Amino acid sequence: MGRRKSFEDLAERPIVTRVPDSSPSRLKELAKDPSRRSLNALMTKIMTYFLKEKPYKKGLKFRILRFTIQFENGNPVRTGWMQFNVYLTADLKDRMMAEIEQFRTEKKLLVTPANFTFSEIFWWLATVKPEREEPRAYYESLKKAHGEWKRGEG
Repeated sequence: MGRRKSFEDLAERPIVTRVPDSSPSRLKELAKDPSRRSLNALMTKIMTYFLKEKPYKKGLKFRILRFTIQFENGNPVRTGWMQFNVYLTADLKDRMMAEIEQFRTEKKLLVTPANFTFSEIFWWLATVKPEREEPRAYYESLKKAHGEWKRGEG
């Protein structure tokens, strides 16, 4: 999805993840903001905030990806999910990989770059830039269960 023309120093290979079909259009809508002007700039901003806020240390669970196709009676059926490529700067990608490695070694939790990236997108769309009242209700339930997230701590 991302266009590599936006940044000169983007890592060579994208992080391949999967998202619900509606997510790319919502992200493109948010990327139209004059301060960003591209999907790559938005994804960089989201990952920067995700790594700074560390909501996964404050109660956010890493999201489980769904397949794009499942088989019913031997026939392929679309699931409502699609592949989404995320291009990040080499620095951000390295920081993300360091966090993932920490989860693997310290907590013995298998987190993949795809899980991490989708969780970041989910967090942003559900709590930072919710579109409807349902995500706001979800955020309120997280606050009740885990307390208010304190920005920049963790």
